[in-house]
Amino acid sequence: MNDKSIIIQQINKLSKLFFKYDLITNANNINCKSDKVGNIIKFNTLNYVLVYKQIIDNKKYHILLNDGSLICFYYQFDENGKIVKHCLYYIPAPSENVFSAFQTKFYNSITELDTSTIVELYELLEKYIRIDYDLEGKKEVVHTTVHLHYGINSDKLRLPVYSKVYPEEFVYFILKYVYESDDDNLEKLDLNVSKNIELSELELKRFYLNNTLNN
Repeated sequence: MNDKSIIIQQINKLSKLFFKYDLITNANNINCKSDKVGNIIKFNTLNYVLVYKQIIDNKKYHILLNDGSLICFYYQFDENGKIVKHCLYYIPAPSENVFSAFQTKFYNSITELDTSTIVELYELLEKYIRIDYDLEGKKEVVHTTVHLHYGINSDKLRLPVYSKVYPEEFVYFILKYVYESDDDNLEKLDLNVSKNIELSELELKRFYLNNTLNN
């Protein structure tokens, strides 16, 4: 079974099992006939709430969590169904205050917001997580082929990851390490699919994250 088949199977499995996880409110099934699953999502400080609302309104998320946060997957495949790129998103939900502020006005600068809203917005953006697999921009050790971004800004923390990440692994990571869900509640997630190591020998000698994080 190739990457594409595994990923579609896992996303559709999640859509059937979502009611077993208290933290998941909804999960969408997919029928992928192209070379891509999902969409690239471009966030910045001032468009975050608008893009979040568009994803919610158009139901473009793959998983909706019970606090309003989202999990979205983007995978691109070659003609053999092998992953050539992925972006996996955890998109935390804006507070009512932040959401309301951006519903009533367009801002050209963050300084136009009141101080309390700025504080809440930055706290929100620091919780954003993305795991990328991308050959472009690779720089050994500091910009590995697979890496985790913590925070919305591209110059924020970037951590090396052992291999490409499948949907159920990413869901486990979010539910376990962001929401501290008990392993007994996550036992149906498949964390043991064999994949190639995406780190060089030097990178393997340095710090990295095992993508399953279950050992």
